[in-house]
This record gives sequence, C-alpha cells and structure tokens, in this order.
Amino acid sequence: MLPKLNFAALRSVSLDYVCSALNRLCRFQGRTPFFYSVLQHSYYVSIVAEENGFDTIVQLAALFHDFSEVVIGDWHGGVKKQLNSVFNISAVEQRIVEEFLKTFCGSKFFKEYSKRKAEILESIEICDKFLVAKELETFNLVEFFAKKSDPYRKYRNALQTSITVKREKSVKKMFLRRYKKLLAQFLLETKIKG
Repeated sequence: MLPKLNFAALRSVSLDYVCSALNRLCRFQGRTPFFYSVLQHSYYVSIVAEENGFDTIVQLAALFHDFSEVVIGDWHGGVKKQLNSVFNISAVEQRIVEEFLKTFCGSKFFKEYSKRKAEILESIEICDKFLVAKELETFNLVEFFAKKSDPYRKYRNALQTSITVKREKSVKKMFLRRYKKLLAQFLLETKIKG
C-alpha cells in the first residue's frame, strides 16, 4: 500500500530548494563528529560511480538517489525496514526520486533511465552501500548501526575510491556543478549517438 502523496507537486519544487534542504539534513541522525549532509553523501556516491567506471546515466542518477529524503527524511535502516513491510516505503522513495529525475534531468534522460532502470538501480546500490560502509567506519558507527552483524561488510572492498569522508565547504555548489556537468555530458553523448 502506498501512502497518498501528491507526487505531481514535486515537479514545482526547484533544484536549488531541494539541494538547500538536503544540505541541511544530517546523515545518521546527527551521530557524526561533524555535520555530514545527505547532499554530500549523494555527491560522493556519484563520484564513486565515476571512479569505478559506471557511465554518465548511472553517475547522474546517483546524484539523485536519496532525493526522496527531502520529503520523508533520513531514517534509520531498521525503522525503514519495519515501515516497508506495511507501507512499501521503498516504492514511495523510488517514485519520489523518479519525479525529481523527470523534472531535473528531462524526458530524454528519463527515457534512457527507464530502459535500464534495474541495471542502474543495482549499480547505484553497490556504490551507495560501498560508501555507507566507508562512512560507518569513518564515523565509528559500525556497531551502532549493525549490532548483530555488519550488513555492509561485503561492500567494503567491492569498489575503489579516492574519497576521504570529511567536512566539505560549499557542498551545494559542488553538487550543482557536478549535476550541470553530467547533464551536459549526457546530452552530448545522446546527440552523438543519435
């Protein structure tokens, strides 16, 4: 069962507004030694995708993978898992992300994304979980978020990155610069192909 949300209303929200909100939303419910935003995490996931040879579509979609959190927040995985059994939160999150992809990346991008959706989501999930494993270690949160076993252990060595999780200045500017670069790159690649 999907909760009733006005998904169409998401199309009227500006990218600047969403980025500002996600840049003020702290990951791990604020249990980090410095402010580490959802926007910074999303930026890093896109960088991980690039460093590991994933194509432009994956890199661009990775920037948006947590954009649903502007609506529902950054929930602890255990809470999300419990709610998912009742409300299918994953489907809600995906629908919100897809509305933002349509709005901010355009119909050409969304058409290509839709053709390869399963593959793209799997690629982003690997990049995301790899980065979460790195974040949990950096912030010394492995035991807090994985009391019985560490579900991210298998992702620790799945990929490579030069990223050092640290306090960054101008995260929103970094994100928007990367977004513009990747969108332009996608449009150029599409023009060359067809």
